[in-house]
Amino acid sequence: MEIKWDASDQTQSAKRLARMPLRWRWGLFISALIMMLTAGLTALTLQTEQQAWSANERDQTQLLIGMIEDAVQLPMASQDQNETRRVLSQLIQRAPMVAQIYLSWRTGFVESYGEGIIPPAVKKLVRKDATMMPVATSGLWFSSAVTYSDQPLGTVSIRLISQNWRQQLQQLRNHLLMAAGAALLLALLSTAWITRRMTRPIAAIASATARVAKGEFRFSLPVSSNDEIGDLASRFNRMLTDLGHHEEVRDLFGRYNRPELVASQFEDSIEGVIAQKCEVSMLNVSMVDFSGFASQAHPDQVTAVLNQYFDLFHFVVNAFDGHVHGDIGDSVMAVFNHPFPLRNHSEQAALAALAMAQICQKLNICRPNGERVAFRMGMHRGEVIIGNIGAGKHQGFTLIGDVVKVAMRLSHLGKPNQLVALDSTFSHGKHNFELRDLGQLKMKESATPQLCVRMVVREPNLRMRIDEVVEQAFDQVRLQPEFS
Repeated sequence: MEIKWDASDQTQSAKRLARMPLRWRWGLFISALIMMLTAGLTALTLQTEQQAWSANERDQTQLLIGMIEDAVQLPMASQDQNETRRVLSQLIQRAPMVAQIYLSWRTGFVESYGEGIIPPAVKKLVRKDATMMPVATSGLWFSSAVTYSDQPLGTVSIRLISQNWRQQLQQLRNHLLMAAGAALLLALLSTAWITRRMTRPIAAIASATARVAKGEFRFSLPVSSNDEIGDLASRFNRMLTDLGHHEEVRDLFGRYNRPELVASQFEDSIEGVIAQKCEVSMLNVSMVDFSGFASQAHPDQVTAVLNQYFDLFHFVVNAFDGHVHGDIGDSVMAVFNHPFPLRNHSEQAALAALAMAQICQKLNICRPNGERVAFRMGMHRGEVIIGNIGAGKHQGFTLIGDVVKVAMRLSHLGKPNQLVALDSTFSHGKHNFELRDLGQLKMKESATPQLCVRMVVREPNLRMRIDEVVEQAFDQVRLQPEFS
């Protein structure tokens, strides 16, 4: 089963998600974390404080019950109820923490002091142990047995006033909540400030990517930190520099038929292309009587024929390590020895021209008048100026020099499918071509007439190379139906 990944589906899914800024997410996260920590610390503090208050109450209650026991032991042992009543009345007035006192005698007599209802659990309580114990009822009730000479005389129970410590506990809770609120507000402000500083460069990078998508490369991001975000901004600037340089290279060589060959020479150059002089071999190929062909044939047929020949010619030029400088009307201008040096660039240009001549014979396309389509070829070797010529954005990579003009003039001297060159082109060394004299040519570029020659290849190895390239051209280039 084939699984296809659809980018539009993920884009739609991303759009369906509610967008939440990063600083909001961090703010909510920090707020929730502080709230949980504050709640935990508040609960722990209140529990600890309550335990401390309970222990303090227990100690004070133990002291009060001990005082009551000491005060009523003798009156209860002597059955003096009046004295007991007097002692307890004075005690409850002097002890503000005591809200109620309940005393039950073993004889069944009970006494109650203070305001409030006595719970049933306290009324039914009978203690024989003098140890203080809390009573399981509402309110802070504690009880103990009153003994004399280890003999129980009755049970005394007291209720403490709880409002005081509960108010203090509530006050402590309020202070903790106020501190937690202040800490939460401070955390939110700090988080907003930090996340804003963090997200501002990220937002700048996001905005910069949108500008890059629109084709803008001549800007840079400020690098204001030495952390990962600063590294990201630095690398983004480096990417902008590289993209801008590549874009310049593409603009410079956009009209070159094989721009990758030329651009690779300047990939590492920050300044771009620098004008320079270079010795090259120029090859000009133009159709024989193009004006007559264009006047006789339908425009669609004219363009179809030119495109078919030019597709094959381009393949041949590339196969012999040259590249097409431009297609001008019915002419093809090819250059050899630039941008990469060729030791035998004149021989490579000649072989390419002879391969083109063989292609014309093999393709065998006829004009409307029955004549075969043919091309004249001129080649010249010399020095040219290489630079970026033009106005503003209309500049283009161009070769300037007499070599270009001479190659064009020589292409009009020979017969169809013949390569014409100057004899001086191959005077620099040995070659494997047969040069046939075509006579002297007076040229503006030279004070003396120049000998023109027609080039023919006889050497078997060169002939084999031409045959192989022609065969590859017909195998690799798709022939149009009307020419196949």
